[in-house]
Amino acid sequence: MIAGRLREYLRILRWEAADVAQELDCPRNDVVRWLEGRAPVPRPVAAWFEALVKAHKGLPPPDLSPPNFAENAKSPGPVVVSAFAAGIPPKPFV
Repeated sequence: MIAGRLREYLRILRWEAADVAQELDCPRNDVVRWLEGRAPVPRPVAAWFEALVKAHKGLPPPDLSPPNFAENAKSPGPVVVSAFAAGIPPKPFV
């Protein structure tokens, strides 16, 4: 993986060198060298970033808009209410 692609992936993920170093538990200077092209990105790291970016692009954020209850409301059916009514058959509540 070339440095430019790694920089692009960090931009997509909204990460910085410090974030990568923390996630990989490696020195920040190593990450900076990869980003500047002064050292090759290790293959496992490159593969990990490929997978992260693919997942990030493939999984859109959840829709947090409030649900429209009138459109989505379904009647659960009749509710049977019986409160200590010995011997009296329950009546459906509609």
